[in-house]
Amino acid sequence: MRVQKPGVEWIGGSVFGVLLDAEATGGQLTVGRFDVSAGEAPPFHVGGLEKMFRHAGRDPRKPRPEGFEIPPQLLAEAAEPSGNAVLGPPR
Repeated sequence: MRVQKPGVEWIGGSVFGVLLDAEATGGQLTVGRFDVSAGEAPPFHVGGLEKMFRHAGRDPRKPRPEGFEIPPQLLAEAAEPSGNAVLGPPR
């Protein structure tokens, strides 16, 4: 059953929300939705065992602090323990 859960702010001010999680799919997959600015979009893709993380960010249900951004160094710091790598800046 599709349920929109609270999202997290992601790269470039986009918001990622989980539509179907491991519980809803018997641990088989996660389906998410990115809400992005006009002209921006993450690429369509299918991944293997992806490890998502929330190392830095904010709760989008609360007002966005003025000047808020996620620094690239925090993305790199968060990626390392999961075996991920930040390959470049956001589009």
